[in-house]
Amino acid sequence: MPPQGSLDPGRVPLRRLNRAEYCNTVRDLLGTSQRPCDNFPQDNVIFGFDTIAEVQSLSSLHLELYEQAATSLIDEVMALPATDARRANLLTCQPSAADPKPCVLQILKGFAERAFRRPVAPDELSDYVALLDVASAQAGTVDDGLRLGLRAILLSPNFLFRVELDPAPDSPAVHPLSDYELASRVSYSLWSTMPDGPLFSTAANGTLHDPAELERQVARMLQDPRAHAITTDFVGQWLELRDLPVVDVNAQAFPTFDASLRSAMGGETDRFFDEFLRQPFDAATILTADFTYLNSRLAMHYGIAPPAGSDFVRVSLTDTARRGILMQGSILTVTSYPNRTSPVARGVWVLSRLLCSEPPPPPPNVPKLPETPPGATPDMTMRERLAAHRQLPQCGACHDTIDPIGLGLENFDGIGRFRSTEGGKPIDSAGKLPDGTLFSGPAELATILKQPERGFETCVTHKMLTYMVGRGFEDATGLGWSQRVSDLARASGGSFGSIVTSIVKSAPFTQRRGESP
Repeated sequence: MPPQGSLDPGRVPLRRLNRAEYCNTVRDLLGTSQRPCDNFPQDNVIFGFDTIAEVQSLSSLHLELYEQAATSLIDEVMALPATDARRANLLTCQPSAADPKPCVLQILKGFAERAFRRPVAPDELSDYVALLDVASAQAGTVDDGLRLGLRAILLSPNFLFRVELDPAPDSPAVHPLSDYELASRVSYSLWSTMPDGPLFSTAANGTLHDPAELERQVARMLQDPRAHAITTDFVGQWLELRDLPVVDVNAQAFPTFDASLRSAMGGETDRFFDEFLRQPFDAATILTADFTYLNSRLAMHYGIAPPAGSDFVRVSLTDTARRGILMQGSILTVTSYPNRTSPVARGVWVLSRLLCSEPPPPPPNVPKLPETPPGATPDMTMRERLAAHRQLPQCGACHDTIDPIGLGLENFDGIGRFRSTEGGKPIDSAGKLPDGTLFSGPAELATILKQPERGFETCVTHKMLTYMVGRGFEDATGLGWSQRVSDLARASGGSFGSIVTSIVKSAPFTQRRGESP
C-alpha cells in the first residue's frame, strides 16, 4: 500500500555535472561542437545511474582536464571574427580604450548568469573583473583579461556543480527549491543540459513552482529534440543500452554482425523510445507494442520486408513474431554472451530492469556455466545445459528463479534473430515467473509483464525518480515515494510523459532540506 500522510522528501548533496551534462551545457552555452567530456574520467555509477550526487567525486585529474577544456572552449570563441554570431552572443559590447571595465563587467555578468544558471550578485563578479588588471600587469590586452575571466567562470564550482542552497544547512526543516534551482533540476532531468530562455524566464517570473506552469514547461520540453537525452541518458542506463556500442560479438559465431547492424539496432530503440516520450501511450505498452522503427539493414536481419531507402521507417509488427522492447535486437544482444545467448543474463535483466526485483549476487567460487557440462553431448540445447548447471546445490536456488524467464526468450539468438531450432532441435520457449506463473514464449511473457499487478510501471517510476532526483530511493520512505508518484502518473494516463510530469511535481523533486549535525 502507498504510504499515507507526509513523507520526507529527502536530501540531495551537491551534484557535479556528469560527462554528458558537461558537454551538453558547453554546447548550449557557447555553441561549440567540442566534446571535452569524452576525455574526462568515467562517472561513478550507483543505483544504476551516473547522476547520483553522493558518488560524483572530483579528482585532481578532473580539475586538470576542466582547466584544459575551459582554455580551449574560450580560446575557440575569442578567435572567431567579430561578425560571427557565437562571438557576438558572448561579447555583447565593445570595451572602450579609456575604461574597459564597464563593458567587461557587462560581458562577464551575462556569461556568468547563464553559466551559473541563476542571477549573480555584484560582489560575485569582482574577482572576475579584477582579472583584467592581472592581464594588464603582465602586458596583456583587454581580450586577454576577458579570456581569464571567462575561463575562471567555467572553472567555478557554480558552473561545475548544480548548486542548491539550504537557508539553514543544519536544519532538517523542508523548504522549496528556488525557482532557478528548480529550473535546473527540470532542465537537466529532461535535457541533460542547462535551462533555455523560456525556462529561465519562468524562473525569473517566480512562477515555476505553480503546478500548472510546471506541467506546461514539461510538455513543451518533451516535444523538443533535446528530450532525446532521456533516451540516451536515462533509458541508455536503465536498460543497459549504453553497452551496445562496445558489446563483444564473436565474428565466427555471428558472421553477419557488423558495425552497420550494431548502429541500426541502437537506432531502432532510440526512435522507439522517442515516440513513447512524445505520445500519450501507456508506458507498459513498450513491452507489447506492435510497431517499431527499422531501416533496410535491420529489417533484413529480422527477416522483415525492408523499407525503401536507407532511412528508418515506422513499421508494423502485426504479422511478425516480434513485439515490444524485449524482442529488439539491441536488448537481445547486450544480454547475450559473445558467442551465444545467455538466459541467465536475460532473466536477471528482466527481474532487475523491468520489475525492480534484483536477484542476489552469486555465491563466491561458483563455477560459470560450461559450454558443455560434464557428461553432456555437444549438441545439448541451452535449456539442457542450464538444467545440468542447476543440479549444483549452490546454484539451484537462484537459477530456478532466473533461468525460466531467460529461457522464454530463447527463440532469439545472441544477436536477436528469430529461430525455431537450436542445433537441429526444436526450441522450447516455455517459462515461469518467480510467483509460479507459466508462460509460453516471448510474446506471452511480455503480455504478462505488462499486467498492472506485476509492478512494471512502479519500477519504471522508481528508476526514473532515482535518475532525475539524483539519490537513492531504496529505503521504505523512498519506495513509498516511488509508489505514490506511480499512482499519480497512472491517474494521469500512465504514459512516460505522465511519469516525468508526476516526478517533476513531487516533493522529492521540488523540495529539499538540510541535515542535523
